[in-house]
Amino acid sequence: MLDSRSDPRRLATRATLLNMHSLVFVIVPKIGSTLESDVSRLVEGGWRDFETFETPCSCVGSVARSAAWKQVDTSPEGVEWLRDLQGARERQDAAAEREILRRRYRRARSVEEAQPQYGRVDDECDICEGRGVNVFSRDPAQHHDWWVIGGRWEGALGQVSGIAPNVALLEDLPGRACPAAVITPEGDWHEGPTSLANVEFREPSDVPEDELAAAAAWERTFESFSQRYRGYLAVAVDCHA
Repeated sequence: MLDSRSDPRRLATRATLLNMHSLVFVIVPKIGSTLESDVSRLVEGGWRDFETFETPCSCVGSVARSAAWKQVDTSPEGVEWLRDLQGARERQDAAAEREILRRRYRRARSVEEAQPQYGRVDDECDICEGRGVNVFSRDPAQHHDWWVIGGRWEGALGQVSGIAPNVALLEDLPGRACPAAVITPEGDWHEGPTSLANVEFREPSDVPEDELAAAAAWERTFESFSQRYRGYLAVAVDCHA
């Protein structure tokens, strides 16, 4: 998780918006005495009718994924990996832990791809009811239950522009500085893919093509915001969902 000591180039890490904290950029016209109130108004939402958008349901591929991890972790090699992983964590050996996690992930991924249910919708999903997609409002109020400016990312944007600890010009942000979500000056919520969350131990070669494509699409979307709102400010907000 990025904190105030982190390299701002690592802002590209996509934090999932499910039951955890996420980095959200709120785009506002200018800094001044009303910045906090402007951010609050946009983040709190609920003040107009909002359009909706669709996202793939988390159930897509979940049956195959669950079966793959169970198969790997109950295999002799998987049991050994779990034992070694516990030992690495007790020794606080981050390098060894990362390598074990990578081996487990790569094996589970190969097993998952061989599963008959790979990439398929869970017909019994209680959330999407077998449709494979969920519909969400662009109202920011529907995407968090708590928020604060900075939070776990306190000071990160100050390293970029020097305007303020949690504020930077959009055009000053690094090219890959994609947050988990963006709230536009119009108050609309736009979010990126959740698939790259919590797998920082993966090498680029480990990331599936569909995830790379989704991440690239989100980067292009964020770049379009940088162009559309040139001269505007990005305020780093920690949102919990």
